[in-house]
Formats: sequence, C-alpha cells, structure tokens
Amino acid sequence: MKKILIAMAVAVLMITVTVAAAEQGQNKALMGIQWWTNFDDALKHAKAEGKPLFLDFFNPN
Repeated sequence: MKKILIAMAVAVLMITVTVAAAEQGQNKALMGIQWWTNFDDALKHAKAEGKPLFLDFFNPN
C-alpha cells in the first residue's frame, strides 16, 4: 500500500511540473528538451550543436 501511495504522489508531482512548465510558455521546449519528429532534421541539429541524440521508439502493438 505504501508503494502505491508513493507512486501516486510521484505521478501527481510529474503532472504538476509538466502543466506548470507548459503554462509558462515552455511547451515547445519543455524543461529544456527539444522534441523532433523528423530524424534527419534532429540529426542535423544535434551535429550542429555538438550534442548527442536520444531516440525513443514506441510501438503500441
């Protein structure tokens, strides 16, 4: 029961932080993270800034 309450508290905190950041006009680059949906554009941008590229593959099936 204690683990469930902790998990719920963490989830509420994460949602609160996300909503607060979005309300401050940071929804394009939320918390300093810039999201790209085109791999080639993301790779070009990462190389230009000398930053690593984080890929997230999601398959709902």
